[in-house]
Amino acid sequence: MGHSRWYGRIYDRIVIQTDNMEVIGAINESLLKGSNSTLIRCILKLLQNEENWLIEYVPRNENRKANSITKLAFNREE
Repeated sequence: MGHSRWYGRIYDRIVIQTDNMEVIGAINESLLKGSNSTLIRCILKLLQNEENWLIEYVPRNENRKANSITKLAFNREE
């Protein structure tokens, strides 16, 4: 499996996480039918060049925990 680069970092796969099932449905549906949404078309265009990607549902309460951890990390770097 190939690796992708993003700002000098190497990664094996892209994971899109959302707490909105409608977003997951819209992205999955647009894979088959296309989309009128500019944002979804941009997401799909970026993913076309990637071999290994995943769209994952994260419940809202778990998403809040991740946001809190991210804020802590950025505050420490400052």
